[in-house]
Amino acid sequence: MQAQTSTSSVAAQERETVHAKNRVVLFTVSIAIILLLSSGTQVLSHNKRVEQQSLALPSQPERGGMTVSGTPHAPIIIDGDINFIATALSEGWPGDGTSGDPFIIEDLDIDLGGGPGHGISISNTLVHFVIRNCNLSGATVISGSGIYLYNVSNGDIINNNSTNNVYGIYTELSDYNTVTDNTCTSNFYGIALYWSNSTTVSNNIINTNTNSGIYLHITQDIIVSDNTVSNSSEGIYVSLSDFNTISDNTITSNSLSGISLQGSDFNTIRNNNCTNSDYGIYLDNSDSNTIASNTFASSPSYGIYLDFSSLNDFRWNVIVDNFLEISYLGSGDTFVNNYWDTYSGPDGNHDGFGDTPYNITGNSDPAPLVYIPTPPVWTQSPVDQTLEFGSFMFKYSLNATANSPFSWDLDDPLFNVDNEGVVTSRTILPVGVYTLEVVVTNIYGFNLTGSFRAFIQDTISPHWIIAPSDQVLQHGDGLDYQIPVADLAGLDHWTLNDTSHFTLTTTLYHEGSTARIVNIIPLDPGVYGLNVTVYDHHGNRLSAIFSVIVEADMTSATPGSIDPVITLALGGGLGGAAVIVIVLVVLRRKS
Repeated sequence: MQAQTSTSSVAAQERETVHAKNRVVLFTVSIAIILLLSSGTQVLSHNKRVEQQSLALPSQPERGGMTVSGTPHAPIIIDGDINFIATALSEGWPGDGTSGDPFIIEDLDIDLGGGPGHGISISNTLVHFVIRNCNLSGATVISGSGIYLYNVSNGDIINNNSTNNVYGIYTELSDYNTVTDNTCTSNFYGIALYWSNSTTVSNNIINTNTNSGIYLHITQDIIVSDNTVSNSSEGIYVSLSDFNTISDNTITSNSLSGISLQGSDFNTIRNNNCTNSDYGIYLDNSDSNTIASNTFASSPSYGIYLDFSSLNDFRWNVIVDNFLEISYLGSGDTFVNNYWDTYSGPDGNHDGFGDTPYNITGNSDPAPLVYIPTPPVWTQSPVDQTLEFGSFMFKYSLNATANSPFSWDLDDPLFNVDNEGVVTSRTILPVGVYTLEVVVTNIYGFNLTGSFRAFIQDTISPHWIIAPSDQVLQHGDGLDYQIPVADLAGLDHWTLNDTSHFTLTTTLYHEGSTARIVNIIPLDPGVYGLNVTVYDHHGNRLSAIFSVIVEADMTSATPGSIDPVITLALGGGLGGAAVIVIVLVVLRRKS
């Protein structure tokens, strides 16, 4: 056995030596290939970039150790796919550059300390990569950026902190990238996209930047959504950019405008909340844009400012608490169904739309809103409810509020909701789980939906109508005993412990049952302990223990009669007298 173990160990060591040699050879060959390709390959041009050609990457050897999280790192400069692969190998970055396994650059602290260049600079690549959880600062010379992408696609910039740079994050001639969940503060520009298309900028926190929080210049198909932009000169500034979408952003306290479009057409501006900026929205020489469902509030100058712009469509916006609501120097723009807080026209049919237009110099809103058109909101979100079976009525009060009149709706045959949001059952509910969806709709058709479950449960045991008690029989008598039980859910079955002497039959009815217990064989004198248990349909049970006592058949003595024992003793003469004494002694001892 020891010889076999030794031979196996040697063989394993030999296999490991061969594998190690193979890895060294593979690593050496891969490096050689990379060096040969690097010496004969030119950097991808911009014209080749837009072709989006697929890239065949060499196989990756095993990597060394990863950079320790939080360790300061020198600036990173990558130019070209081959250079990216070589840098990833030398740095030990995970991934292979494909969409399913991108290179990962993460947890780096890079501070240029006011020197030239960028924290992370990536150019002329098509590989897939992620930059995340990095701290980038001090790129303050000329166009220095925390993160800089040039002629790059397939990059994800996630959850980085970029501060005290000229540009927090800057992409140029770069398409199909994402910029998500980053924090950009105290830069000259927070996030800037130049000549870049088809990029998503979302869920970033951008504040206290000197110029623009988000800057789009000559872009198309950019989505800017769910960002918080504050305390900059311009919140979101769009220049010479078309067909972009700016939606669901919170933009506040910027010294010039919340949103500014300069020479930009066919953009969609929707569901943004712009407050406390000098202008809520500023359009200069910008045409055919859709501005819908935004709030422009608390501006010290104008909520809306249009300068030499036309054919823009303003619908369902809220313009409130501004010094002036609108400055209109355009032509051909459309204003329909906006809420103007200075409108005081009538609403005779109570449909929520004013009966007279809201006048704008050179234009008007023919059907201004009487109420702020925001959807209803829950003052308390619906939560699941539990009710004991048998309660007369399920009842649950929901709480919602809105800026305009609203109604309640619940589409369920077993439940109803009234105008106050009180949900009730139409009947006593069987045990079960009921999933309910309630819809709150305001006068303008904006909905709020909430759901909850009603748990109807049965936790109460059956109860005796007459509790079982001990039964006394004379020898030779039979048992016929009935036990009634009640339960709102009805009874399911009974059990009896002694089925050798007794049997149990049941009668079931809607809310109860009666058990009949009879003996199935003659009962000898003695005591028979019975345990009877009844179960309802939901597993609740009720038990009782009682006894059946069978007494011996004793014949009562008549006056003047002689006990047989005494008779027997008397018939024995003197010997009988001794028996009487013994019997009396025994009786005394028993007493």
